Amino acid sequence: MQITDLPKNVAHKVLEAENGCWEWQGSGSSTGYGDLHYEGQHWLVHRFIYTRVKGEIPPGLIIWHSCDNRKCCNPVHLNLGTQKQNMLDKEMKGRGNAGERNGHAKFTRAQIEDIRTRSIQGATQSDLAREFNVHRSCIWKIVHGTHWRF
Repeated sequence: MQITDLPKNVAHKVLEAENGCWEWQGSGSSTGYGDLHYEGQHWLVHRFIYTRVKGEIPPGLIIWHSCDNRKCCNPVHLNLGTQKQNMLDKEMKGRGNAGERNGHAKFTRAQIEDIRTRSIQGATQSDLAREFNVHRSCIWKIVHGTHWRF
């Protein structure tokens, strides 16, 4: 499929980038995705293109970008899958907000490693919680790997 195969009122708002993305030049949503109105219906552009080229999106599934470009609507870069698949792709590419990249993180990776090492060596979770000024349940989650998995 080529950009010129899209409806004219859509195609004129798409620009092909050097990396192969078809970047939407029209209006966008508050989350950074392109949006459009087509035949009286509001669409996110990537979902509109996917539906026209590859078919309906089954309930419970999403369209995620292999290029990680929210403005891209190149059907080659659009994948049908679950939100979990999308999040795994994000983490594998190092774009997640886990660990120190999370704006709410209270610890560095070095501190997490220190907590786990000291716990193995016999430090109590209560003592570690007092030292790091957090609830004991927070230390438990770190020690048991339910938080800060690596």
